[in-house]
Amino acid sequence: MRRIRILPLPGRGARSQPKRLSNTDRRKRDIKDLQQQVEDLRAREIRLNKKAASLVRRNIKLEELNQIKDEFIGIASHQLRTPATGVKQYLNLLLDGFAEDLTPHQRLFIERAHESNDRQLRIIDDLLRVARIDSDTFKLRKTKVDIAQTLEVVISEFKDKLKQHRQEIAFAAPKNPVYVDGDAERLRMVFENILDNAINYSIAETQITVSVKCSATQIQVIIQDQGVGIARKDFPKLFQKFSRIPNPLSVEVGGTGLGLYWAYKVITLHSGSIDVKSVLGKGSSFIINLPRKKKGKN
Repeated sequence: MRRIRILPLPGRGARSQPKRLSNTDRRKRDIKDLQQQVEDLRAREIRLNKKAASLVRRNIKLEELNQIKDEFIGIASHQLRTPATGVKQYLNLLLDGFAEDLTPHQRLFIERAHESNDRQLRIIDDLLRVARIDSDTFKLRKTKVDIAQTLEVVISEFKDKLKQHRQEIAFAAPKNPVYVDGDAERLRMVFENILDNAINYSIAETQITVSVKCSATQIQVIIQDQGVGIARKDFPKLFQKFSRIPNPLSVEVGGTGLGLYWAYKVITLHSGSIDVKSVLGKGSSFIINLPRKKKGKN
């Protein structure tokens, strides 16, 4: 019987083996790949440097604009305060009867003008305070400050307003004095600002609690209300300049949105902090932390 040998046709059935590169060719290929990667990195570095330089220029421009804005606010506020104060003096003279006896309608109109002038002066004072604290020349006038005593004075100043709002206040502090090394006047203004907010953003027949707690190194002042509260998403806005958070009482209360910003700056300059805890519709707690004055220091 005859044997037949079948051979594969060229290009069919049999796979061609890949051409093997020599060591020299492999090195050339690797070097070429590395060179391309280096070129890509250099191009990326150039793009990033250009973006960084652009951001630096923008940041410098924003800082210059911010400084110009602060200077303008300071100058404008100072110039506005002088005539506004003059208006207040003349209104007081009219109300005190130095011109002539006023009719009931005249007195009503002048009292309303007096109230509007008070609001105007408060806004100007807020602008001036912020302009000063944002300047490089702002300095604290530090003394030995009794925190509990300072709070007692502040609370007594709000007695009439609490009565008008039909609100009560509870105060708790250690029996022995606790001191901070701080600016008495500005700390008092911080407490006034936060307590005023607690009253303004709480409804009638509610209680505000002011308490002082202390450890060996820290004094904590807590001002807690039963007011409208603050949504958690709005927490970051609280201490921003010109920031006001909408709530059921914000239109009625008014304001510049500068008080908490100023308070935050003052407490920060005292190496302290302000924290907030709040539940919408149930109230807020502002916790002011200050370093306690070490014993033995005058």
